[in-house]
Amino acid sequence: MYWHNRCKTRHELKIKYSLGWTTKNYLAKVKANGKGHKRFQTASIVSIKDGGRY
Repeated sequence: MYWHNRCKTRHELKIKYSLGWTTKNYLAKVKANGKGHKRFQTASIVSIKDGGRY
């Protein structure tokens, strides 16, 4: 999964993913105009939410 924060402030990205019978959370802190990525092997993305400024 790739992301790009186009805001002028830092934001948190809350990712919820499923590994078969369980769900887990991942929190990414992205700088202003920052980019990033994360590999979730054998996982399904359940939801992606903007956690707002941090």
